Order: sequence, then structure tokens, then C-alpha cells
Amino acid sequence: MRLLKRAPNGGFCLTKDFVGGSIPSYAILSHTWGPDSEEVTFQDLMNGAGKHKTGYEKIRFCADQAEHDGLLYFWIDTCCINKENSSELAEAINSMFRWYHDATRCYVFLSDVSMPSGKRGALPPSRSWESAFRTSRWFTRGWTLQELLAPKLVQFFAQDGTLLGDKVSLQQLIHEITGVAVRALRGDSLALFKTEERFKWAESRQTTREEDWAYSLLGIFGVFISPIYGEGKENAVRRLNKEISDKLRSEESPELGRPAGRDDRQVSTAYFLVLYTSNPDFVGRSGILDQLKDALGFGTAPASSKSQARVSLHGLGGIGKTQIALAYVYWLQQERPEVSVFWVHASSAERFRQAYFSIAKECSIPGHDDPKVDVPPLVKSWLERKNLSRWLMVIDNADDAQLFSQPGNLGKWIPECTHGSVLVTTRNKVAGSRLTRGRCLIEVGKMDEGESRHLLHEKLDADGLDGDDLSTLSSRLEHLPLALVQAAAFIQEMDISVQEYLQFLEKSDQHLVDLLSEDFETVGRDSETPHAVVETWILSFEQIQRQDTFTGDLLSLMSLFDRQAIPRKFLSDYGARQQGREPREEIQLIKALGVLKAFSFITEDKGYTFSMHRLVQLVTRKWLGKRGTTHRFVEEALLVVSRNYPYGNYENRVVCNTYLPHAFAVLNFEGTGSRDEGLARASLLDCAAGLLNYQGQWKEAEGFLTQSTVIRKELQGEEHASTLASVAALAVTYWTQGWWENAELLGVPVMETRKKVLGTEHPDTLTSMANLASTYTNQGRWKEAEELGVQVIETSKRVLGEEHPNTLISMGNLALTYRNQGRWKEAEELGVQVIETSKRVLGEEHPSTLISMGNLVLTYYDQGRWKEAEELGVQVMETSKRVLGEEHPDTLISIGNLVLTYYDQGRWKEAEELGVQVMETRKRVLGEEHPDMLISMGNLVLTYCDQGRWKEAEELGVQVIETRKRVLGEEHPSTLISMGNLTSTYRNQGRWKEAEELGVQVMETSKRVLGEEHPDTLTSIDNLASTYRNQGRWKEAEELGVQVMETSKRVLGEEHPSTLTSMANLAHTWKRQRRLEEALDLMSRCTELQQQILGPDHPHTVSNVSTLRRWKAVAN
Repeated sequence: MRLLKRAPNGGFCLTKDFVGGSIPSYAILSHTWGPDSEEVTFQDLMNGAGKHKTGYEKIRFCADQAEHDGLLYFWIDTCCINKENSSELAEAINSMFRWYHDATRCYVFLSDVSMPSGKRGALPPSRSWESAFRTSRWFTRGWTLQELLAPKLVQFFAQDGTLLGDKVSLQQLIHEITGVAVRALRGDSLALFKTEERFKWAESRQTTREEDWAYSLLGIFGVFISPIYGEGKENAVRRLNKEISDKLRSEESPELGRPAGRDDRQVSTAYFLVLYTSNPDFVGRSGILDQLKDALGFGTAPASSKSQARVSLHGLGGIGKTQIALAYVYWLQQERPEVSVFWVHASSAERFRQAYFSIAKECSIPGHDDPKVDVPPLVKSWLERKNLSRWLMVIDNADDAQLFSQPGNLGKWIPECTHGSVLVTTRNKVAGSRLTRGRCLIEVGKMDEGESRHLLHEKLDADGLDGDDLSTLSSRLEHLPLALVQAAAFIQEMDISVQEYLQFLEKSDQHLVDLLSEDFETVGRDSETPHAVVETWILSFEQIQRQDTFTGDLLSLMSLFDRQAIPRKFLSDYGARQQGREPREEIQLIKALGVLKAFSFITEDKGYTFSMHRLVQLVTRKWLGKRGTTHRFVEEALLVVSRNYPYGNYENRVVCNTYLPHAFAVLNFEGTGSRDEGLARASLLDCAAGLLNYQGQWKEAEGFLTQSTVIRKELQGEEHASTLASVAALAVTYWTQGWWENAELLGVPVMETRKKVLGTEHPDTLTSMANLASTYTNQGRWKEAEELGVQVIETSKRVLGEEHPNTLISMGNLALTYRNQGRWKEAEELGVQVIETSKRVLGEEHPSTLISMGNLVLTYYDQGRWKEAEELGVQVMETSKRVLGEEHPDTLISIGNLVLTYYDQGRWKEAEELGVQVMETRKRVLGEEHPDMLISMGNLVLTYCDQGRWKEAEELGVQVIETRKRVLGEEHPSTLISMGNLTSTYRNQGRWKEAEELGVQVMETSKRVLGEEHPDTLTSIDNLASTYRNQGRWKEAEELGVQVMETSKRVLGEEHPSTLTSMANLAHTWKRQRRLEEALDLMSRCTELQQQILGPDHPHTVSNVSTLRRWKAVAN
């Protein structure tokens, strides 16, 4: 095969004869021959002649159009075949169908179709050319039949080069002219059509040489014969029929001639996991489909790319992205049956995971049925296997860019390998760019006129449709597929004509349409949204409401939820309460949903959820406003979500997270203001705040609980049990944010009110007292915490019983108070008592038992009894993994405790490995910014410090500080602790100035926020004293050291471990000042107390006793 291209001198020249797979991309011309003397021949081109001939203009047209389409080469039958060479002519006749099929584009030049005016490449403004098109000579010629059917993309041009359309957009018109089946025009395999039908397509066609009538059909039937000019049409047809018969017999009897089953073998091992059937009404989009075929790498030749092909289709919702993807995968199934196809719906994380689970199950991936296995990475690894055949994954409806970014990046589970390709459909160009790494973004725009007309033809499927009416309707609806489908659904539902539908459009309340359009554009920020779409939707809304009130109400309700993944449970709840509990209730709901789906207002997702197009949602809300029913349906929606939203904790986290977008949506609206609505709103705020608290989003939880408290005080009174519960929850939120003064200010009134209303011994009163005791503990007010804690225990024992779970919790809290005071013996005794009772009453593996065992681990840890701490810690960790699961927050806490035990034993490698494991799990389960995640990172910082890995410690420490500042606030106690740790990192590197500046900042903030005598404040002062001491600034170090020691003695007690640490530090300062006698006296007193309190084997005791010996040796 030789091709044409432009010559350097502006003319045209022929290429070498390409063979095999070396043929470059090319365009091909289809036309009707004029007189032989006016056509440019092979010999003309070889001799540089023919420029004066009429046919030369066709060459120039083809070259210009190919260049416009980015193609260097093109082919024209008149001059690319040397017809004087009989063997070359015979080969060309048998190859012609394949040459047209392999062309990138086929240009049909209609020399007998004229336009009054036109612009090349632009669609004509009207169908004024249709009459000439119908009578064009091109449709009567024999060879043009295969030239119509073989190419993937066939474009029709008028005499002046005006583009009229392509064979897809014009297929209904071409079908009427030629009788060729529409399916054949769309590209269905010709083997699917009977022999008689294919002959019928050609029966009225004519050829210049009679034998060519048969030869022009070789490709149509997929057979080959040698041309024998002079044999006559009858003999040529007889030979053609014999070849067809032999081919059919061979196909019916595989053992007689069908090649070894390449297709059978590959189809049997390929997967086609697509939830939807092929859409028989799909029309147009040939250009985009061709782009997909080129970009995704499933051509006839094996892929040789070293990188994965990823393509994104992006555009307005309802523009047809999914339908294009669906058409492509069914084309791929037909053309490349050995390629597997996997369809993944990515509208939410839950849907994404469900799709992956289906893949794992359908493909029987080993391990998929193990409940402990995380399925997405399992599927990813399986698809990346090198021995797996080629595959395509469609990531459909990937509209939320946040799902594909940290935290919880779903994009990391998309397989990366050269034998797989990925096709993304999204309304969000950012999401598409992120998933394809910006490589191949294809924007899907509205249909052209021909495609719109044909879509209506297919959807309406009726005879006698007026072409002008269809054109008018397409234009009024802006050629948007969603609007066209809705209009067709309305027309069929009402059994009206297109003309009547157009009259409905004209009779609509224009004032209403204008209002909705204006407000809609403002609210949705879609200024270019066509008004015609709104007109169509409003007509349909009204019609649905008139036909069935419940269906209209259901649409109204759904518009007020989040538009994605609306649970069927919500709709069933609403239906049951609206329609009663009669047996027909579920049937009525099914029918109503069916109507909404038929109008394309909602789509049904996998997992009993529904989604609504964003524009449909906004227009529906405006429709409610116009009808004055917004407040009524807001109340209904709020009641539905509130009734179905459980309290947010670990056990309910999945369903709560799934419903959270709907909670946010309904809480943003104002309803009727009724008491029922107010209480439902308060309940929903409380439950959602529980989830936000669990996720560490304390500021957001605080906002929800503040709203709930206000509502409950107004509706139920300040002393109502529910009001007090909301206030108590708000106090806990303050507590978690380190706002202990605020927590106390709320906690004390709640406690006092509960005492007055419920009684001093009511369980809720005791809970308030326990919470207040925890607040005192965090403020370092241990005496008050202890007194209140003891009171709670004594009352709980008397009222609830000594072995009641609440009693045991209060005993555990008191043990923690003892531990914080360094009263480890008392903490241990009480902790052991709690454990033994919990084991007997609750069971050895009960979560509360495990928590009490974990607290005892820390008590052992504080005493330096690391072997006991490790043994018990391992037991708690293993039991927690088995009972609660490896990713449960309590399990992660137990692992974190074990990390500390390894850390203080100098077993840094083990501490680091386990610490990294905890950190990664928390990152995945809780998110990168969850407070528990930051604790893990902070512990890892300490591990790096003790190994002298200062750079890593500093980098991670800075990251922890910045995140805590952003999430918790710059003055949160945890933020100050992480800043103090970074101060130590600077100090250990000798970066005194930075250490001092940061240390002073921490100290001043701690004094202001926590108080000058808070334990954390004293620690920050002592750290600053160490910085001064290391710089030789003895006087400043001494002043601060004395201050810390004296305050610690007064506030914490002389025997508190922190007081003993401050004594040792001050002794070191005096030793550096050569005040050896004073240093010896202070260190002697320190070690004496440490041996009594901590024990002789505690690391701090051992270290200071060793120091004291050295100093005494120096003194002697």
C-alpha cells in the first residue's frame, strides 16, 4: 500500500510501498469518479502531470482536510493504485475493504451536493442540503457501499468542503436512503447480518464494469477471489457465492477449517464485570470513541508502552460520559474478547470498596473471603501480576476529588502496570487530572444536531416523526443528552407528539422559568447552564406531582439530602410513615422510584442507594420554594435522618460516616420550627458530634454540641436530662481540646443540677462527678481529683454495687490519679483489684478488663518494671487484636504502650518498628491529622532522638507541631508538649539559641494557658533551666531550678517523681557551679527518696546513685 503526502514544492508525491504493520496513520477519500480523462492517475503523479485535471481538486481537498485533522498521509484510489499492473490491481481489489477499515478517517466528497454558503469543518446552519444529499450519485455506486461500512469514522462533505455530518450523526438519513441497517452503520460486525440482507444492500447499486458489482462485495462478506475482467457479472457472482458458501460451512464445522480457538481460548479466561447492559440507543460520539481507542492502547498490535494508559472523560453531569465509556467497553469486548473489563463505581469510598469486593469475589481472588483481609490492596496486587492478561478498569463517577487525596486516598488502590489501562469518568476535571496524572483529559461536550436528532429517534422509536420538529426540539434543549432523554420519556409517558411537547414548552409559565433560571445560576454557580434544561425539568416535576403525589413528594425529599448515595433506608422510613404500614407500601415505593429513574432524575446505585444529578437537585429545591413547600420537606428530611442516624462511636463509625453528608445537608436548612423538628435536630447534632469526637474533629463537635445545647435549653429546659447530657458532652469536648477551665465551668453546673434533679446517687450524677475529677487531674489538681474520685467510688459501691462496671471504671480513674501523683504502690493495688474484679464479672477478654490491664502496664512502666510491663502489655495487645480487631483504637493504644516499654529499655529498633506500625494504621483508619495519630508520631520522634537521629526527629517533630497547631490550636497542651520535645532536639544538637527561644515560648504559653503551677508548666521551666545549664549560664539555670523544685514540693509533694527529677537537675547545676557540698546534699536527699518511692532498681534511681558515687569520689 502506497500513500500520498505533500511534496516540499507544494505538490503531492507518493510514498514507498508500505507493508505489514509499518503503515502510518492515514486518511482515505471516498468519491464518485468523473470522466477517466479528468481523474488524476498513478502515471500522472509519477510524471508530475495532472494538475490541470478536475480530479486534482479532490486531491487538494483530501490533503487539506487530513492536515486539518493532524494526518500527514492520505490515500485516493484513482492515483495510489497502478491499474496498468494487473497483479497490483488484483491485490488492491482484495485489500480495499481492509484499507478503508484501517484508515483513521474517511472523507466522502459529494461533488453533486452544493451549499449556498459554508465554512469548512463547521456544521451547516440548517438541513437545506438534505434533498441533494438524498439524491447524490455516491449512494448508487457499487464500490461506495464498502467505503461506507468499513471505516470507523466516515465524514460527509459538500462540494465546497462544508462538513455535513458523519455516518453516525446522519445514520437515520443514510438508512432511509440506502436501506443499510442502522446497527451496521454504527459499526456492528457485518457477520451478524444474514447473507441475503447484505446482498439486498447492493442490489440497486451500479458499477462501470459489470464484474465490479461482485468484486466490490468481497470485503462485505470477508472472502477473497481473483478478479477476471471479461467473465461477466453472472460468473463473477457465481464465484462470489461459492466462496461465501465455503466460508459458512467452515464456520459451522470448526474441525474443517476454523483456526485454533484464539478467540475461544481468550474469551474463556477473560472477565467482563460490567454492571450495565449495552445501550441499544447509544448514538454519536464517534470522535471521542476514536480518541479512546487510540489512547487506551487496545489496537490490533500488542501494546509496547512502558507506562500505563490512563484517560479521563470529564464534563457536565448528564452529558453522557458513562454512556460513552459503556459503548467503548462493549466495542472492546467485541474487538478484543481476550481483554478483561472491570467496572468500578467511585461516587463514594463505600461504593469503591464494594466494587473491589465484587471483583475479588467474581474472580475468586485468594483471600477475598477472609474478613480480616483488606480487599482493595488484594485486588490491586492481583491485577498487577505479570502473568495476568490485559485488562481495562473503568473508574466511573469519580466526582469527589477529596476521595482521591489524603486522607483516605482511594487512588492508591488503582493498579499500576503496563498490561492494564484505566478509563475515568468524572464531572470534576480536577479529580480526572489527579487520577490520570494530567496525561489524557478528554472533555465531553454537548451533542451535535445530527446526534441529538438520532438520539430522539432511538428513544421515541415511532414512525412519522417530523425531522424539523426533532431539530427544533434538539435546539430548544441545547443538545444535552440528559435533557433529550427526559423529554423523550415525558413524550412517551404522556403519549403525546413532539409537536404537542413543543407547545407545552411554549405555554410554560415564563416568569417561573426566568426566576428559576436566575436563582439556579446564582446558587449553583453554573452561569452557562441552558435554560431549556430547567424548562424540561419543571414540566416533568409538575407532571409527576399530578400523576402521583407520593412520587413528587419523594423527589422533593431526596433533593434535600446530599445528592450522592441516598440510602434506600431513608426512603423506606419516609414511605412507611407517610403511607402507613400496609402491604402495598413497599410496592408503592418501588413504583415511585421507577418513575424517577425513568425520567433520569435519579440513578440507582449498588448497595440500595440512589444518586441525583446536582442540577436536578438544585432545580427541585427551587421548585419547592416556588410551591411554598420547602420548610415542610426540610422538616421531613431532618426527621428521617435523625431517626436513622445512630450515635457516632467505633461500633457505628461505618454507617455514621456514610450518613454524615446527609446529616450536614439537612442541618443546613431551616424547617417549620416545630418542636418535633427542633428535638430531631438536637438529636442529630448530638449523634453526629459523637462521630466527630471519635474522629478527633473536636472543634466541629463543639459547634454541633453548642447548637444542640441551645435548642434543648429552649425546648426542654435547662434541667432536663437530655439538656444536661448535651452540656456534659460539650464539657468533654472542651476537655479533649485542653480547655480545662471551660470544661470545669460547664461540668460543675451539670453535676450540681443533676444532684438537685436526679439525686446525688443517680448514675448520671456520678458520671458528671467522674468527668469533673478527670478535669481536675489534667489541671494537676490531684487532691481535688482524688477527693471527688473517692466520693464517686464510695457512692457507686453503695448504690450500684462493688462489682458494677461503673464502679470499676471509677476505681480505674482513681488509680490513674494515684499514678499521676507518683503514688504507684496505691495505683498498682487499686489497679490489680479492678482487673481481678473485671475478669470475674465481665470476663478476661472484655474491653473494660483490657483497658484496666493497659493502665496497670503504664503503672509498671512508670516504676521501671519493664519486664512486667512488657509481659502484661503483650498479653493486652494480643487479646485486643483477637477480640477487638487489629485496627480498633484500644488495640492501637495497647501497641503504643508497648512501644514506650521498648523505648525506655533502649530497644529502639523494636520500638521504632512497632511505632511505625501503629502510626501507619492510625493514619489509614483515623486519618493523618487525628490526635491519636499525632501521639504516635510524637513517640516516634522520641525514639529517633534516643538513637541520635536528630534530623529525622526534627523533621517529624516539626510536622507534628504544625499539624497540632492547625488541628488542636497553638496553645493546646499537646501542641505545647510537642514543642517542648523539639526544644530537647535542638538542645541535644547544641543549637542553644533555637532551643532557648522555643523553650521560652512554651514556658510563657504554659503559664498563661495551664497556670504557673501546672505540672506541664513546671516541666517546661525545668527544660529551659537545662538549656541554660548546658550553655554555662549557671545563675539563670539555678534560679529556674530552685523555682521548679520549690513549686513542685508545694504542689506535687516532695515525694512526687517530678519533684525528685527537679532536685536532681538542680544538684547538677550546683555541681557545675563548683558548689559540690550543696550538690551532694541535694543529690543524697534525692536518691534517698527515689529508693523509697521508685525503688532501688528504677532507672532514675540507678542513674542518680551512680552519679552520687562519682561526686563523692571527687570530693574525697
